[in-house]
Amino acid sequence: MTKPLIQGRYKILTLLGRGGMGSVYHVMHEGLRRDDALKKLHEQYTEDPEFVERFMREARAMARLDHPNIIRIYDVFADGNDNYIAMEYFAGGSLVKHLEERKCIDQESVIFIIKQVASALAYAHKQGVVHRDIKPGNVLVTSDNNVKITDFGIAAVADEHTLTSTGQMVGSPRYMSPEQARGNVTDQRSDLFSLGIVFYEMITGATVFEGESSIAIIGKLAYSEEELPLEFPDHVPESLETIIRKLLWRNAGNRFQNADALLQGLDALDNPQRVVPIILQEPPATSQSSTVVQQKSATLPGQTTNAKQPKSNRIVVASLTVGLLGLVLMFVYILIPTTNNKRTPTLPPNALNKESENKNKIPQSVENITTIAATTQIKYDQATAPNQLNQDKNIASTQQPNQPQKSVSTADAKLAAQISADLKKLDNIIETIEKSKRAAQAAAAKTYAAQDYKKAQQQWQSLNKTRGQATEEKNNNNLAQAQHYIKESLALSKQAKLAFNLAKQNADKNKLLATIKKEKNRLEALKKRTKTAKDNAIAAGAVTIAKELFQLAIAEEIQAEQYGISVEQQLTLGRADLAQQALNQADSKYQSAKRNYEAALNAVKTAKKPASIPTSEYEFEMLQRMFHELSIAYQQKDMPKLQSLSKMSDKRFGLVKKIFDNYNGIDVSIENIRLRNGVATATLVLGELVSNDGRITIPADNWKTTALEVKRQADGWSKMQWQPQ
Repeated sequence: MTKPLIQGRYKILTLLGRGGMGSVYHVMHEGLRRDDALKKLHEQYTEDPEFVERFMREARAMARLDHPNIIRIYDVFADGNDNYIAMEYFAGGSLVKHLEERKCIDQESVIFIIKQVASALAYAHKQGVVHRDIKPGNVLVTSDNNVKITDFGIAAVADEHTLTSTGQMVGSPRYMSPEQARGNVTDQRSDLFSLGIVFYEMITGATVFEGESSIAIIGKLAYSEEELPLEFPDHVPESLETIIRKLLWRNAGNRFQNADALLQGLDALDNPQRVVPIILQEPPATSQSSTVVQQKSATLPGQTTNAKQPKSNRIVVASLTVGLLGLVLMFVYILIPTTNNKRTPTLPPNALNKESENKNKIPQSVENITTIAATTQIKYDQATAPNQLNQDKNIASTQQPNQPQKSVSTADAKLAAQISADLKKLDNIIETIEKSKRAAQAAAAKTYAAQDYKKAQQQWQSLNKTRGQATEEKNNNNLAQAQHYIKESLALSKQAKLAFNLAKQNADKNKLLATIKKEKNRLEALKKRTKTAKDNAIAAGAVTIAKELFQLAIAEEIQAEQYGISVEQQLTLGRADLAQQALNQADSKYQSAKRNYEAALNAVKTAKKPASIPTSEYEFEMLQRMFHELSIAYQQKDMPKLQSLSKMSDKRFGLVKKIFDNYNGIDVSIENIRLRNGVATATLVLGELVSNDGRITIPADNWKTTALEVKRQADGWSKMQWQPQ
């Protein structure tokens, strides 16, 4: 039966790969007869608004990008409950596969590939998109070294709300920057750091963090102050080594500040006559301003710098200023009377008013100089004319008595208007605090951060009280007192918002710690059950009879124990989020180890059962090995291996694929191996299934067991057949 087209347009040709968010298929656009790629969000995430938003955000981030080295987006749509992104199909494989196939890449090809990635990043950064997960798996390369960047799944878009906030770590540990490991804000320089790691691996054939776990790598990136231990072979030119080292500074301010600067440095490698100054030694980070100056000193050609004004010019300007001030003072001195018998005549009131109006028109810089002259005149008058005070009183008495009252009334009106504006501003601030309060309540801060929430609530009540007092005083025309309460309310608003935010933060942390405590108890119980399964397998002889399964279980148990140690280490450092991650990984490894110990035990039991019809020991052992190999492929979710060992109908393929997509752990065993008249049969039994979010499911009876059949042929055994259920 022909499978229906997706949205009536796309015919699935083959599965290209699976990622953290979805699966990518090679499809044919039937209308355009064009090869496309179709990314489908995993089914378990379709009901999660956060994952759907992240999936759609990837599409929005990539849709705005149109560059020859970036995979293009054609369409974004939903088909039923499934969400899809239709994009350009690129025949090349990932850089990971490229490196595996070619083992060693010549220096010229490496630089050619890195230039294409840098060109794509330069373009994306100018569009406001930071990739944040540059790694070989996200760089597609053809056999002739043409490059495309893909998977903007955790890209940060400058003008969109992002689901990833400060304090949350994103990226692949082996390739992430120090600021990503700390959960800090990232920018284009983080992409360049990740590209530097890729560059280093391609040019040296070695990894920076050889043989280290993800948790250890994150710890080194986040907490160590030492630069990365880079070692270059003798054949790597010093100029190329300098560029890679500059990409990998811990301090982002010391790296290339944009991808264009990196491209200029790479271009200089092709043109030895072109001098590109690259400062390799890390400048001292004394202050923010000094860092900016030092960064500018390391700019590459094409970048602009703001040079300081020459010292000689500043001296000339200062000299002219002092000279001008001296002339003004000399002029004032000449105007001052030199005898007690001469004084400036008293002006009538209307002349004073005109003089005051004219003074208000004087520019500020001239007015300051005039003030010096006026001060000198007043001092002289006080010394030579004591009767001037009486004359000043007479002048004042001639002015109209209503002017002062009119001035005060205007000032009160302005103050009242300012208070009204401040009250409106305060109400807006209070509204944002209410959001912080609701967020703290949603985080159960009353339970998990009771003291912090109580303190925040007290400040909230004080804020509302002083806000009410400010309004009351304004209505009573006590403007000065109203202004006092507004200032007090503004101070309280800052304290209340900080207090509610702190209560939410501590509640989230304490809630997570409480969850971790429960999970640790469950993990200990699981650890004991795993040990029991191990002891049973050893007692049954699985060490030799089911050696492969037993060794796999041993390795997973050791990994689980290491993750358990990491849980305690992260809790000691106060990193509850990383402790939770380690705990989940430990749980997954113990579950897998337990299933493999039990599978080894079942393999021993099956091996010891006699065949229903006598046959040679060699033939029966071969059958056991075939069925066992099938169960291992099923357990490891190796679909190509399953297809090579057995023949599945479309319906069976769809069912098995659905199980692989939705469950991280699959417990499989083979039972009841029998041989009659040249036909061998067995039963495949599904045990516990562990979903991708850690939940354990027991399969329903109608699909828990499946009959398998294989027939003897002249040249051996046929492929296994899956019998209908």
